[in-house]
Amino acid sequence: MTNPYSDLLGFIGVTRHPGGLKATEELLNKCEIKTDSYVLDIGCGVGRTSCYLAKKYGCKVIGIDISKNLVGIAKERAKKEDLLNIVEFKHSDVRKLPFNSEEFDIVISESVTSLSNDKNLFLNEYKRVTKIGGYIGLNEVTWINGTYDTRFSNVLYTIGGIYPETSDNWIKLLKQIELKNISSQTNKLSVFKQIEYNGLIDVLKSVIMLLKLSVYKQEFRFINKNLEKNFMK
Repeated sequence: MTNPYSDLLGFIGVTRHPGGLKATEELLNKCEIKTDSYVLDIGCGVGRTSCYLAKKYGCKVIGIDISKNLVGIAKERAKKEDLLNIVEFKHSDVRKLPFNSEEFDIVISESVTSLSNDKNLFLNEYKRVTKIGGYIGLNEVTWINGTYDTRFSNVLYTIGGIYPETSDNWIKLLKQIELKNISSQTNKLSVFKQIEYNGLIDVLKSVIMLLKLSVYKQEFRFINKNLEKNFMK
């Protein structure tokens, strides 16, 4: 799957996670992860969540990402944290996951499903590889209280290629693939949570690199073009 924003994150080597560690912990608790759980982390990025839940629960985890660079960083993280016996990372397209049907107890997706304007395609793959009675957990960008702001929507798309949904729409999408016992919780986005998750130094480095890439690297100049189109009229 070609996505300029995924390519950009892979080039920078950072994972976008506006919900922070607290949101991840809340998601994992709802999924009732146990030591013998087999978990798939969709869009694993640099492997923070995959390694975190493997250490916390001692369960087996596979993380997949469209960026080969991020997968490489994630593998190094697992090696440094001595988790290679229970954590594995693969380069994969979420639209066609390289796994058998009903292979995982739990499938999680953080800031990945919202990157698609065809979310049913993603969600149906999540369901296919999840065991009957298992869990699918999403931690995604959501419009709170049904609010939709066209200008801010343009910002989200420009900066991160994000297509948010309202909470009601997320639930509707999950019902369309016939999931049961659906629950939802919304939290406000926070820059500080993003910094908490990635670390201040990594965030600052990524911002500086982002600015350089948007100016000097041809394939990433879409950032400046989109900003000019939406905010410099």
